[in-house]
Amino acid sequence: MRSGVSSADGSDVEGTAPGRRPLQGPTGTRAIAPLGSGLYLLLGRLRRDGLVTTTWHESPSGPPRRYYQLTTEGQRALALFTTEWDRFTDAVDRLLRQGDST
Repeated sequence: MRSGVSSADGSDVEGTAPGRRPLQGPTGTRAIAPLGSGLYLLLGRLRRDGLVTTTWHESPSGPPRRYYQLTTEGQRALALFTTEWDRFTDAVDRLLRQGDST
């Protein structure tokens, strides 16, 4: 595995903690995800479950790169997860606010 940090196109990213890669979200937001086998195990599972498709693209330097795209089913799963995540974070926020008032 390559050490350091790179962007989705493989170029180095400055200002990012080692072992993390910035990811571009669907709304243009950026998130940081861990590099390494854990991420690739998750992506493989998403592919097997039909939630993402993959394509290979030649790279001007280094090996070919695999690109991932959400399927229609993946978009539905993401929408459901986002709704559940919002409910969860709202509940945690309410608990934290209650703790601040005591």
